[in-house]
Amino acid sequence: MLDPIEGLPVAIGAVFGIILAYLFKLHSKPDINEFTKTIFSISSQQFINLLIISMAATFFIVISTIAIIIKDTRFITENPGLFFGEICFASFVPSTILFVSTLVRGVGFTALTIEEYLLLVSKFGITHLLFQLSGYYSYVFPKRSGTQA
Repeated sequence: MLDPIEGLPVAIGAVFGIILAYLFKLHSKPDINEFTKTIFSISSQQFINLLIISMAATFFIVISTIAIIIKDTRFITENPGLFFGEICFASFVPSTILFVSTLVRGVGFTALTIEEYLLLVSKFGITHLLFQLSGYYSYVFPKRSGTQA
């Protein structure tokens, strides 16, 4: 069960999503692309892109600030090899899945797709590091007595 504090962002997001879906349904006009609608001179694709970029930027700023304040390096210093393996796994696996998805969808193997793949690897790796430094993993995976870290 969600703690009321943890459930608040979920509730706010759900209400915001319902209102937005209703506005797009009520006031949308057809666009050139059959998968796009326009409301208040903003296409749904532009809005979704802006929303995703805004959420990612906000997340990065918040988690970076928390990581600077908390600086949870216990697991990194106690298990450097294991943490390096975690970073590699958390970086390359999701990035590779997305890279293969682009190839399967016919985008092609180009310098741009390789550049974007490496950018994704960096993003996922930095996110994993920030989760560790912010203390998130120590909170989610507490050390139990009688077990190794």
